[in-house]
Amino acid sequence: MIFNLARRIPARFAKRTLGVFGGLLGTGTVFYFNSPTCFAKDNQSFVFSWGSGQYGQIGNGGERNVPSPLHLHDLDTEEIVFCSAGSQQSAAITKSGRLFTWGRSQDRRLGHGDAIGSNESYPKVVAELEGKKAVFVDAGFAHMACITSDGSIYTWGKNSSKQLGHPKSDYPAPVLGLPSDANFVQVACGRNHTLALTEDGEVYSWGGSKKGAQGTGKRGAEPVPTPVHALSDLDIKQIACGEDFSLFLTKDGNVYSCGASDFGQTGHGRTSRYSLSPEKIHMLEKHNITRMACGQYHSLICTEEGDVYSWGFNKDGQLGHGDNFHRHTPSKIIGLTDREKATDLAAGHGHSAVIMNDGESAYIFGRGRSGQIGRASETESIAAYRATPVEVNFFKNNGLKIGQVCLGSDHSLCRTN
Repeated sequence: MIFNLARRIPARFAKRTLGVFGGLLGTGTVFYFNSPTCFAKDNQSFVFSWGSGQYGQIGNGGERNVPSPLHLHDLDTEEIVFCSAGSQQSAAITKSGRLFTWGRSQDRRLGHGDAIGSNESYPKVVAELEGKKAVFVDAGFAHMACITSDGSIYTWGKNSSKQLGHPKSDYPAPVLGLPSDANFVQVACGRNHTLALTEDGEVYSWGGSKKGAQGTGKRGAEPVPTPVHALSDLDIKQIACGEDFSLFLTKDGNVYSCGASDFGQTGHGRTSRYSLSPEKIHMLEKHNITRMACGQYHSLICTEEGDVYSWGFNKDGQLGHGDNFHRHTPSKIIGLTDREKATDLAAGHGHSAVIMNDGESAYIFGRGRSGQIGRASETESIAAYRATPVEVNFFKNNGLKIGQVCLGSDHSLCRTN
């Protein structure tokens, strides 16, 4: 059942009614808001989710696909400040440092212990981390990692290649072997490897495979956190993991990559199938790169000028060039930023997102068969893939400024300011 409260409730009662009706969502009734009067009057943040819901990763209590952004009312009172979308799971952090996860429970990737095969279709707090104050999380492929306010790293989930950095996987546990004097600020999860970045720009890596995504020069998995020596003098400011490759952004705006490049995802051309140590992407060195993102087998970056470049796997048009040809070197997305400036990026398994003008609008492109593009209100087919960027009008139409977009395997999350 769909209730359009924007048509039934006067603006002066909208905020009060939002709180009253929010508690009824567990009954299976869906409340859909499409008017700015129904949203924050006090600059409250909201979380929206859409796309594949097969494992409960949407967070609305169901396991069906959702073709347009859906307001997750259960998180309205939690002051969400950060989100992450993984392969088939989602995560959110509150201002007070509580971590919520939901979606697929296989491999204990949600951090709730043995779920006996059941998924979590509503956001559920990770009890094991209560009191630790989470400040950063990456939902990963089948494992997850978070950083707490004291700079420590906790991981949980699948541990097939020692990507957890400890033997326990049922619940979050601290990574062993990290330097005690290091303060970690970012963590990133690939399929079989994990990266961590210190506030001093040093990178540590563990897990991995013969394809070298861990970046340590070793063909096999790193059983304990190991410094990525090839980056030791480069002052890294951002890290990102694809399925089997990694990207590293330096403070002076250069991008380095390592790992598998079967589809060109490392951006070095057709030189080799994989690289064991990070190498500079020379085609980007004349640009000052400000942000980057890794999809499953593709990559995106944006420059200080607001341009966007992409490369790698492109079967579903996730590179945004109007075709489905793979690219082994970075190519600029033409026409995307003629009138607007790209300021942030996100990449999923087969779709990509570009945030414009610090959250004024968002464009998504690539795979759309599960509704992850988020344009069900438009005339084109919900399931069609988009090889050129299309604007997700929902947020602008509702007077909401985008704070963060993150993309999973076939679903999308957005946190508004």
